[in-house]
Amino acid sequence: MNAYFLYGKEDYDINKKIEDLKKDFLDPQFSSLNFKTINNPNYDTLEATLLSQGFMNINTIIVINCEKYFFDKDKIDFSDKELKSLEKILNSDLSSNKKVIFIAKIPRDSQKKIDTRRKIFKILASNKKNTFEFDEYKPYDKNLPSRVIEIAKSFDFKINIQIAETLIKHSGVNLNVLANQIQKLILSIHPRKSAEIADIKEYCTHCDDVFTLIDKLFEKNKDGILIELKSLLLKRHPLEILAVLQSTISNYLVIKNYQNKLSNLEISKKIGIHEFRVKLAIDKMKNITINELTNLKLALIKAEENIKEGKLNENLALEIVLINF
Repeated sequence: MNAYFLYGKEDYDINKKIEDLKKDFLDPQFSSLNFKTINNPNYDTLEATLLSQGFMNINTIIVINCEKYFFDKDKIDFSDKELKSLEKILNSDLSSNKKVIFIAKIPRDSQKKIDTRRKIFKILASNKKNTFEFDEYKPYDKNLPSRVIEIAKSFDFKINIQIAETLIKHSGVNLNVLANQIQKLILSIHPRKSAEIADIKEYCTHCDDVFTLIDKLFEKNKDGILIELKSLLLKRHPLEILAVLQSTISNYLVIKNYQNKLSNLEISKKIGIHEFRVKLAIDKMKNITINELTNLKLALIKAEENIKEGKLNENLALEIVLINF
């Protein structure tokens, strides 16, 4: 079976690898039928998924998020019999028109590590050429500037090594954050296709920006939310933060509503953001319902009203909304 195992802390590279596999293997005409994601299935569901036949024998990719196979308070354990059966299925050649991608993302701010001694790891990582660990970059990594230049190039945008190094010093080593900063530059200096160092100072925020806050929000990490919010409030007015949150959540509502109806490209055209950012948003929202997003948007609007009418302290109004999400 065409099985892959991707794991690590660098979400951007994991998502890019998935996109590369989709581009090489899938027919875009059947995008709504030939790609699906399953979150932490039990063994029976996993086996049924692996043995299932694709639609009309067209190429299919199934992403299986399997973090709970390795670490979580609700960790999923398989019996020895189930592990042997799984190993047999993955080593078989049941379907040449289906790829299965197991994903184990590790939170960047955690000390968690995948135990490579466990049987489940050895089974999923048995095909060495299809196993990829994407660790987070370090500030001293000599390859990081070239990686940032490559990300910019994927958006049809040109930066040199000095610009890349300045972005890293300014925004940190998280590739998702760096990609966000590059997109901000693209929008801010349009129609120019290349950036200058002065543009970074003028248009880019630091890595503890609203998008990082949204990540913590969707993770439902209350401690992380409070830390990011406190940092943001030192630099930005609560109404400014609310405006960005409302705009972003509105886009996410559109994405969530259409993710099973339209292709990522069609959604990107509808809301005016890059197709890859749509994919990242879908991944971020895998455990968030459309009702939760709707309620969050309404709560943000209410918080803005309370601030403007003087009913609540500005900082407190924002904190209440985010902590109660």
